[in-house]
Amino acid sequence: MYELTGINEKLITSFYKTMDKTYQKDNWYTIILVAIQKGLQTVVPQVSITFLEPYLKERLKPFVEYKKLGIIIRDFIDENEAIEAYNNTCNKKTINEDEIVLIDVIYDLLKYDQVIIIADKKYLASATQLLYWRDKYHNALATLNALYKNKPDEMNYTTSTNTLKAPKDKINFLKPSLKLAIANPNKESKKEEIQFELLGYYGREHHMIARSIHYFSEIKKLDSDNEIVDAIAKLKPYVDSDRTIEPSDIYISWYAHCISIYRKLSKNKISTRKALEVAKHYSDILFPHMKGKKVVSEYTAKKPIRECAIFDGLRLLDFSDKRNKIIRSKEEIEDTELYLKEIIKVCNRFN
Repeated sequence: MYELTGINEKLITSFYKTMDKTYQKDNWYTIILVAIQKGLQTVVPQVSITFLEPYLKERLKPFVEYKKLGIIIRDFIDENEAIEAYNNTCNKKTINEDEIVLIDVIYDLLKYDQVIIIADKKYLASATQLLYWRDKYHNALATLNALYKNKPDEMNYTTSTNTLKAPKDKINFLKPSLKLAIANPNKESKKEEIQFELLGYYGREHHMIARSIHYFSEIKKLDSDNEIVDAIAKLKPYVDSDRTIEPSDIYISWYAHCISIYRKLSKNKISTRKALEVAKHYSDILFPHMKGKKVVSEYTAKKPIRECAIFDGLRLLDFSDKRNKIIRSKEEIEDTELYLKEIIKVCNRFN
C-alpha cells in the first residue's frame, strides 16, 4: 500500500492491532471518526477539515455494513464446511467452459482457502474477494482503452496516456490554458491558481499528487462547495495516474491481486505454481482476449507484491521491480507516521 511505503514496521503492526481492538467496541464508529480527524489536524493544523466529514463517514460505511451483516472470515472448521461454502459460491447452472475449469481449480485449492460468513450464509473468501475486484479491473481496462483510442493527434493527453518519460513533463499540456486563465483580470475565482500551484509539485511528488487528486474528486462527489476541493477535483480527468499506464500493467496487477489474496488466505502455504494457475484461469474469464498468452512467469510470481501505480482510482500492483518502485519523500513518511501515531493515541484512550 502506497501510504505505508517506508513506514516503520512496528508502527504499522501497532496501528492494525489498535484498529482491530477498537473495532470490537460498541462505540467504535465514533472513536475511529474522532481519531482520524485528530490525526489530520495534527498533520495539517492550519487547514479546517470540516469539509472532510461527509467523506470520512462515507468511507466508514462499509465497516458499518460489515458489522451489521456479522461478516466473519476464518479457517474452515472441517471439510464439510469447505464444501458447503464452495457449493454456495460456485453455481454450476449458468457457466461456460472456462468457468467450469476455474471452479474445478478452486475446488482443488480449498485447503488454501477460508470461509466468509455473510448474514449467516457461508461462501469462499477467495472468490468473494476476487468477484469484488473483478468489475474494477474490467472497468479500468475499458477506460484505458477508450483513452488511447480517443487521443487525438498526440495533442490532448491524460497522464496515463502521456508517453513523455519525465513526470514533470507529463502535465505540461495543462499549463498554457491555466496560465491564460490566471492572467485574465476578470477571473471570478482562484481555482486555476490553485491547480497551477498543485501541478508544480507533480514532477517530484507525482505519486502523492495523483492520489490526492483522485481522493479530492471523491470528496467532491459528496457535494462539497469548498473552492480548493472543487479546483483540485477538476484535474481528475487529466491527471488520472502517476505514470504512463499500459494494458499490461492492468493484466499484471490482476495476477498480483489474485496471488496476494491466496497467499494471505493460505498464510503463505500455497505454492507459487498453484496460485499462478488459479490467477491464470480467473484472467481467462476476465480478459478472454489474453487467453493462452503468458502474462506472468513463475519466476516473477515468486517475488513480493507491492503497489506500483494508480490509474483512475485503482491501485495497481506489481511483482517487485526496481523500475516501478515507489519512493516517498522523507517529509511525507514523517507526516504519515505522525498521523498514525495520533490515531493510535486517541483510540488507546478508549481501549
